[in-house]
Amino acid sequence: MNLRTFPPQVEQLARQWRGEVLTSSTWTQVGDVIEHFESEPFFVRSSEGETGLAKPGTVEPPVHQLPRAAHEKIASDLAFDLGLPVPPVLLWSRSGAGPKQQRYASISALAFPRANPWAMAARLSSRLLPRLAAVASAMAVFDSWVANADRQNDGNLLVSEDDSVSPPVLRVAYLDFANSLAYRWGKGERWWKWEEGVACYPDGVPWDVRSMALAIGEIERFPPATLREIVNRIPGSFLSEQHRTAIREGLSYRQSRIRGIMASMYPGIP
Repeated sequence: MNLRTFPPQVEQLARQWRGEVLTSSTWTQVGDVIEHFESEPFFVRSSEGETGLAKPGTVEPPVHQLPRAAHEKIASDLAFDLGLPVPPVLLWSRSGAGPKQQRYASISALAFPRANPWAMAARLSSRLLPRLAAVASAMAVFDSWVANADRQNDGNLLVSEDDSVSPPVLRVAYLDFANSLAYRWGKGERWWKWEEGVACYPDGVPWDVRSMALAIGEIERFPPATLREIVNRIPGSFLSEQHRTAIREGLSYRQSRIRGIMASMYPGIP
């Protein structure tokens, strides 16, 4: 399964960042914090000229309560291995952070130029929704596996019709996994047993049973050793042992139940 439509240079960066955890580059904030976002994200540029979006910018809630940066990295690595369109992510220990700024952040690479949030692209929904069916269906399975509580948000899906290549490509990126994984699972109880799924997004997109079934199969076959590697390599400053254990156990538990979770929402899944 490969539903990633990022430009070649972004895919090259994704392969590189999949093999890394913490950035070794020097990053500089570009412009002000982006307003009206709870996590206070901001754009950054590296010493090598790469650009990205850093988050969270705020120290609240603290990492030991909600490890948002770790969630972003884990979700990005899982999605890369599954062939799903989540941009590459690295962790950033922000040494110059102020007292109200988060030191333990993530940096997400910019997925493609001329990226439009779904809030802007929705006016073209009658034309775009059928073309999003396969990727939206697969991402619903992924969101359900990682218990993403923030998918229904028209700022968390980017699309771009790229006519600079032949044939033209509809580029898609699903963003924001801060409120997934330990957001519910790390509260001292086995919340991952709450077998609720996440619906296809955007609203009104036709669901593709074949794509959903393929994604379910890929997650069911996801190697346990790779899952542990992705979670275990997150530094302790970004992820407490309580949250690490909850994430490992939650992903493993839901991996074996993902077919039933999705079938309860979308009857007809084989």
